[in-house]
Amino acid sequence: MTGYRVGKDLENRLGPDLLIRIIQWCIVLSWLIMIISVMLFGAAKPGQDNFFDRRFNVSKVTDWNMVLMLYFFRLMFAGLLVSTFGFFINTFRKNRKTDHYRLSFFVLFIFSISGIFFYLFYF
Repeated sequence: MTGYRVGKDLENRLGPDLLIRIIQWCIVLSWLIMIISVMLFGAAKPGQDNFFDRRFNVSKVTDWNMVLMLYFFRLMFAGLLVSTFGFFINTFRKNRKTDHYRLSFFVLFIFSISGIFFYLFYF
């Protein structure tokens, strides 16, 4: 029987630490924000004419729904805050060789900035 080897035999870690769990929840929250904002953008844009609308003289809404676009803007701003917070936590946590930057934060940051610019310059 071999004796106890320090640092080799006993695993004391109980799972991911607090910062990793914060990063994971920020990723989940960021994708939830992105999905909801895409759905809001789709609901806010005006409908397009198709064959049946022209054939039966159905009137369509031709203006953007500004209330939904305001919610879209607020969600884009929240997504920008979540991605920036998550990126800083990820940078603070990245001290091991196995740690890496999460691509989700960069993707949400780019989408949020483009959504904010779209809202500010188009409306």
